[in-house]
Amino acid sequence: MRAAREAAGISLREMARQMGYHSHTTLSAYECGAVMPTDEAVTAYEQILSLDPGTLTVIWFAPASLEAVMSANRYLVYQFSVLQNRFPRTF
Repeated sequence: MRAAREAAGISLREMARQMGYHSHTTLSAYECGAVMPTDEAVTAYEQILSLDPGTLTVIWFAPASLEAVMSANRYLVYQFSVLQNRFPRTF
């Protein structure tokens, strides 16, 4: 979110003002990852920055999705090794 805002040349205080926030503190927490942004905040960022709908959502959740895939892969590798130990001649 921060990179998109900075690329557009909009300050954090200006973004907060355009979104109707009284303070920029909440947006700062969103941008540094301390707090999960609301759907409304993400949508407002996209609208103010003239981004396609869903652009920031994809960027925000991509690392979590990748970690889920990697975790599932580690689990499958582990399960395969368990099967190999139980049935060594089958594999």
